Amino acid sequence: ELVTNAIRHTHGPGRVRLVHGPHGLDVEVSDASRILPQPRLVEAGASQSGRGLAIVAVLCDTLSVTLDLGSGKTVHAHLPPAPRAPESVRPAANTGRRPRTW
Repeated sequence: ELVTNAIRHTHGPGRVRLVHGPHGLDVEVSDASRILPQPRLVEAGASQSGRGLAIVAVLCDTLSVTLDLGSGKTVHAHLPPAPRAPESVRPAANTGRRPRTW
């Protein structure tokens, strides 16, 4: 979503940086525009467009924007690690039966 926004709403070069570690995933998307992203309030039944930044904000621990020296900006997002299932939870044994679908 952040990369799509950079491509769609800015002109010029961009950069993506991903850093994965034990504390989650850091995402940085830089572009040549100094215009700050603006989250939109979207009404029920409105177009699907304009919801991405709000969704990113909900999924992330932090979401921020830094104006870069010279020109451009970097959008920073930190996604926490996914919760782990307890070790007591194991996949079901193969019983030979076909899985039920509906």
